Amino acid sequence: MDYAHRSEREAKLARAIARMTSAQRRKLFEIMGDPPKIENVTQEYWNGHFTAWQSVLSPELESIFMDSAELMMAEWPGFGVDWGMVNQGAADWARDYVGQLIRGIDDTTQRGVRDAVERFYSEGENLGALRERLARWYGPMRADMIATTEVTRAAVEGERGTAAELAKEGIVMVEVWKTNNDELVCTICGPLNGKRKGDGWTERDGPPAHPRCRCWTSHELPKVERVEEAVAIGKPPRFGNKAEAGQWIRDNLLANPGAQFARDFEDMSPAQLQTLADVLAEEKQKHGLMFDMILPTSAKSNAFAWVQNHEVLGEQHTNLTLTFAGADEEIAKRRAQALSAGFVTEENYADVIRHEYGHLVLHNNKDLAMRAEELYRSQPKGTWVRMSRYAAENYHEMFAESYSVAGRNWMADKVLEALGL
Repeated sequence: MDYAHRSEREAKLARAIARMTSAQRRKLFEIMGDPPKIENVTQEYWNGHFTAWQSVLSPELESIFMDSAELMMAEWPGFGVDWGMVNQGAADWARDYVGQLIRGIDDTTQRGVRDAVERFYSEGENLGALRERLARWYGPMRADMIATTEVTRAAVEGERGTAAELAKEGIVMVEVWKTNNDELVCTICGPLNGKRKGDGWTERDGPPAHPRCRCWTSHELPKVERVEEAVAIGKPPRFGNKAEAGQWIRDNLLANPGAQFARDFEDMSPAQLQTLADVLAEEKQKHGLMFDMILPTSAKSNAFAWVQNHEVLGEQHTNLTLTFAGADEEIAKRRAQALSAGFVTEENYADVIRHEYGHLVLHNNKDLAMRAEELYRSQPKGTWVRMSRYAAENYHEMFAESYSVAGRNWMADKVLEALGL
């Protein structure tokens, strides 16, 4: 997103620059005298020029850098950075960049002052005309231009500095150029909107790409290019009765063997699950479907659910086995421990079903599986641990964990978004 505090930071910086340059212009006329003599302007004046600019720009740009970094991290609440390092990076960048910026400003200003004084004599101007001419270098329009441009730069550098710190933690992100994409966007920036770094632009290109540029960049997890259309996802009923469950099975399992199922199941009670299990058993008898479902049991097992696909007589069939051991107090205790330790994300029956259906989705869509594997390998395992330790096991579990808690877990949502779901 665009830098959220842009307007107020631009206005604040522009006011500070305008006040400073107004005082510099008054001092310049005092030194030059009447009639103005450029030779009266010594290096001491320009040294004071540098110090004044530095006192205005350095703290403000450093502050904008940090503000942008904090706004970026608010978009990624599951990630963390060493804020001491981000602070140091802001100070180092402001120190190095502001010095270069002021030298460029001063070089331009000195040339402008010399040219203005020369024209004062060559064209026989009065002091009023000279003051007006020097307003180009010391007036509010230049203050606005510098403020707009440098707020853009500091905000972008704040995101880049934060992304660099995340990379040290093993979280690799891609930078994307953003514009408002309206009729005011210039011909330089318009074609870059939505493009990743390296696709027609580098850091040297900006943002800012030009004076008064208000573009920005965003940082995202790598997106895997889609080869096929997105997986079709339908929402099943709550299975309040056998008729509803049977209709859903006929519309989905029978009509589309190996079809993709919803990631937004309603939380289902044991009675609803039993209804589904009963209907599945009946359909299995009628159509030879390889379905098995075992509801709450006291079995001494911590295996809650798994799926397999089998090929029978040349046809693909789905063999879904759900085992819930929640009725056993010790098993329930171990399940709670797994949740508290961050090993899994699933908290209820519906989540487990979603997780296992996620495996079915991945198994029956080879293109999706390839993209999921690419996404998984684009980040160190430590990244996926932030969702759950189970998600870090492999790309199958990363996808299934994401599928099970989509809409309630920010990282799961980012995974499915990156995969185009």
